[in-house]
Amino acid sequence: MSNLLFKRWNDFGGWLVFLIAAFVYGMTIEPTASFWDCPEFISCAEKLQVGHPPGAPFYMLVGNLFTQFASDASQVSGMVNFLNALLSAGCILFLFWSITRLVRALLVGDERKLSVMDVIIILGAGFVGALAYTFSDTFWFSAVEGEVYAFSSLLTALVFWMILRWQDEADSVSGDRWIILIAYIIGLSIGVHLLNLLCIPAIVLVFYYQKYQTLSLKGVIGAIALSGILIVLILFVYIPGMADVGGWFELFFVNVMGLPFQSGLIVFLGLVLFLLIGAIYRFRKRIVNTGLWCLLMLTIGYTTYAVILIRANANTPLNENAPDTIFTLKSYLNREQYESAPLLYGRTYASEPEYVPEGDYYKVKTEKGSAIYRPDKKEGKYKIIRYKEDVCYTQNMLFPRMWNDRSAASYKGWSGGGANEAPTQKENLTYFITYQLNYMYWRYFLWNFVGRQNDIQGSGEPEHGNWITGISWLDNLRLGDQKLLPESLRENKGHNVFYGLPLLLGLLGIYWQWTRGKKGKQQFSVLFFLFFMTGLAIVLYLNQTPGQPRERDYAYAGSFYAFAIWIGMGAAGCCDMLRRKQAKILPVGLLMLLCLFVPIQMASQTWDDHDRSNRYT
Repeated sequence: MSNLLFKRWNDFGGWLVFLIAAFVYGMTIEPTASFWDCPEFISCAEKLQVGHPPGAPFYMLVGNLFTQFASDASQVSGMVNFLNALLSAGCILFLFWSITRLVRALLVGDERKLSVMDVIIILGAGFVGALAYTFSDTFWFSAVEGEVYAFSSLLTALVFWMILRWQDEADSVSGDRWIILIAYIIGLSIGVHLLNLLCIPAIVLVFYYQKYQTLSLKGVIGAIALSGILIVLILFVYIPGMADVGGWFELFFVNVMGLPFQSGLIVFLGLVLFLLIGAIYRFRKRIVNTGLWCLLMLTIGYTTYAVILIRANANTPLNENAPDTIFTLKSYLNREQYESAPLLYGRTYASEPEYVPEGDYYKVKTEKGSAIYRPDKKEGKYKIIRYKEDVCYTQNMLFPRMWNDRSAASYKGWSGGGANEAPTQKENLTYFITYQLNYMYWRYFLWNFVGRQNDIQGSGEPEHGNWITGISWLDNLRLGDQKLLPESLRENKGHNVFYGLPLLLGLLGIYWQWTRGKKGKQQFSVLFFLFFMTGLAIVLYLNQTPGQPRERDYAYAGSFYAFAIWIGMGAAGCCDMLRRKQAKILPVGLLMLLCLFVPIQMASQTWDDHDRSNRYT
């Protein structure tokens, strides 16, 4: 089969899974607002209002477009939910194309023509992996409600597919367009959710392998370190730094020059764009020029946050934190209203504030932070109302996982330690493994690829919200005799059993990928860092306390996306192994059809609890 004919079949397959996903999600969307943040996001989309920090201005703009098609106010929620259904279907489209591109590279490369059997294996792998993710618990849940995670998943899938597509033109100047476009999409994604930044390590590794064609440990470590630096620069330097420098301009133009509020910010943004465009024309060297284009596109994408500033000044009914100046916008972007958790070194639940003498008394020791400015409309200037202060604590520890003093008793339950004593490092690590890793990540992972006991939120008890296989003796060994549960739990719609088949296919896909030589190992490292950064790395960063108000599996959808690629590769690996022994089309095709029954079985289990078509809140 010629490459052109295969491309047509591949395009057709991608759009077919898009239509399947769009139909499934469109049929099962909730007609009104769901619980938690959905009503807020829908309200923000309809009236362009200001939601909770750090906001989602790009999602808000796209959502507002869809609300224009609502015939009356009662249809607004349904239109925003329908938007999420289409965005999720788009994610499945790019997942299919990513799987087929990766499998083809391992199976036949880009040199020789494809046989009919090759096409069956490649396209079949795409269908199995894409449909497995379509019917997975976490992704389907986010696909049918008005939240940002469906859009975030689409942008993750899009930038990952783009870097794979870039490989076709990597050695030509035209290939730089894909890198620049990726930078623009990442900039836009800041206005949806910051999760998209976690794709950067996978993107950098693909770039490194394509340009250097090596597996040297030193080179891989260097690429990973560079990607980490890029994430830190964007997240902790670029995003808050733009607000910082914009604040300096604003203070100078308003307080010193006496110009109106916002004038300094407007001049700053104009100057940034002018300097970047001028530098692009001045520096023509390819690497520098491409880097400047990327920075310009990132900045243009980031400017969606102007919507937040504009609408906050309009004083909309929903105006959380009122970020109507560059100073309050910075606080909004930094999510300062939320309590920050220590990451590498800091307090424990038993830590006490440190006190220092002040005259005849003692006061809590604090570290002075930046000034907090508020506009004085009468004088036309910004004034300092106070300074930020961070409390200093005693009894700090490395890698503090048990840090919240309001959760001391719960920490004891998960770690086995004493609630009124400072936790030991052993108890600290026990809590990290048992709760943060096992309960708040691996449990969710196994929900999606092994099975789910029920949809009742639990706190570690054996009858609520655990993962199960559907294999009685194994589940009874872990959780006790499941037949003894009350009927309300046994017949719960969230009771989904996959018998671990998606997990087995994914593990087989990892094995098959790893054994495909140098290219397979390169691909594995790319997918591993996509899987890790969008899963376990988030666990490390969030440092969650016990007793979360709701299940948090939605945060790890990108990690489950990466595993769905391995599921597709598992189907390809099964057929490839059979082909080596039985080089006939019929048995290979039948085996691929058998693999396709895995996502079909998933759909049969998850449809009833994900169908919200008649659910009203």
